[in-house]
Amino acid sequence: MASLLANPMYVHIACEIVVVGTVYHIMNKRISSLKKDLDECVARLGKQTSRMAELEETIQSMATSIDMISSMILRPPQMTMPRPSMVPVPPMASIPKQSAETPITPAPSAPSVPSEPKKAFITEVPEVVSEPFRSEGRGDSAQDDGPSNLDTQIADELRELESN
Repeated sequence: MASLLANPMYVHIACEIVVVGTVYHIMNKRISSLKKDLDECVARLGKQTSRMAELEETIQSMATSIDMISSMILRPPQMTMPRPSMVPVPPMASIPKQSAETPITPAPSAPSVPSEPKKAFITEVPEVVSEPFRSEGRGDSAQDDGPSNLDTQIADELRELESN
């Protein structure tokens, strides 16, 4: 074995065999992995193809039903009316005819109500005089001057309520 290791050519061939074997093993793993992925893709493609066929059938059935509905909306079916059947009508009692000699008297009407004379519209607008609002209960104009005396007004009202 020492003679094999002494010859560099044998060492070189042995190294190349190891490298080729390692490359073969790595490539074999990658190829099997890619073949597995390819098989999964083929299976998914088959499922998608069958699903697409189902969807196309559904779309076709929907399209035909839409066409049928739109044709019904645009052109409603002609409905024929049933022919009325002839039902015998019993003869009516004869109405007595009035002779030309008897006068026709009008029916009594409701007593008439005398109409009231129409009222004329007012054409003049009365003049409106605006005065400030004053409390009729109080004659004090000093308390009605503004919000400054509001507290005193409220106090007065409270006293009146308490006394009652």
